[in-house]
Amino acid sequence: MKIKADAEKILSGKKKLQVGRVLAVVRMLEEAAQQGDAECAVLKVRLVNHVLRHPNVRLHVEVVAQDPPTIAVRSGPKGRPCTLSGEEIERDTLALLAERYGITLHVDREGQAGLRVRDPGAAARKVCHGLDAAGCLERAAEALEAFDYETALGAYRLAVLRSDGAMGPVEALARFLVESYGAYDEAVELLQSPGLDLRGRDDLVRILADALHALGRHTEAEPLYRTLAERGSGRDPVVLRRIGHGRLAAGDPAEALRWLRRADAVAPGDRETAALLDEARARMHARTSSWIEQARAALDAGRLDEAEELARRARQTGVDAAEARRLLDAVAAERTRRQRDEAVARAEAARARGDLEEAARALRQAL
Repeated sequence: MKIKADAEKILSGKKKLQVGRVLAVVRMLEEAAQQGDAECAVLKVRLVNHVLRHPNVRLHVEVVAQDPPTIAVRSGPKGRPCTLSGEEIERDTLALLAERYGITLHVDREGQAGLRVRDPGAAARKVCHGLDAAGCLERAAEALEAFDYETALGAYRLAVLRSDGAMGPVEALARFLVESYGAYDEAVELLQSPGLDLRGRDDLVRILADALHALGRHTEAEPLYRTLAERGSGRDPVVLRRIGHGRLAAGDPAEALRWLRRADAVAPGDRETAALLDEARARMHARTSSWIEQARAALDAGRLDEAEELARRARQTGVDAAEARRLLDAVAAERTRRQRDEAVARAEAARARGDLEEAARALRQAL
């Protein structure tokens, strides 16, 4: 579409900016957008903001509505208007409107920047009307001091929505959800947003891990705690204990024991760690007993390789090691007996053929 190409050329500076022509292009883009062309809608917004900020252009701009905030842009007092809603006015443009045209708009920006943020609610929007992200955080802190958790929640959500994805408000909301409000599912939803990069943000990784742990999603929390342990939290008994908990939930009691013992060494006597240690030992004992029973059955059935592998696993756990060693000895003895019987059979077959030299060699192997 030629109109899109013209818009791109104006935005890139390849086509001279002539106000009348630019606004005509804007109106055509607006008409295409009304017919469902999303790309034209975006270009229209970019182009109007571009021309409003251009240092050598003077336009006729007036406010046509305050709720929601809307401006009309014309080349002159009698020109055809192009409208722009408050949500479409970029931050830099908003500042220039006040400076250049004396127009002040109260725009409650809620650009989510790829974040999953729940609706703050009408009450919070009323309390935070006209405030930017920093103002919303102040309102939230005031509400929290007054034990008004619902208002605090809405204000924290608004702070994120009005911050264009800044990490400070995200952390404030996430910390409030986990540490003060107990809304762990919402915290996970926020911190696993596709537009959020947690690399290098151990504070947010910890909040996410704690939320997942509180929801009982231990196997999801465990790799996050492991990352924290590798980055300097290797002496934090809670981190160590929860890694052990994750391994236990994943069905790996041996690895769980290793981490839980580390946690116990850092903070001896902790009740949660002691309870998890007992559970891990019980599971380890049950697993070892199962391996030993399976090894016995395999040995009785003559499946020596299977019996040996199961007995080795059981011995490595340190639980009932004596029985595991006895089974390994029994496997070795049975294997030797088989080899001897096979050698004797070969010797007898060789003697029957009259090959006394081969018979003697086979008997030496048997002996």
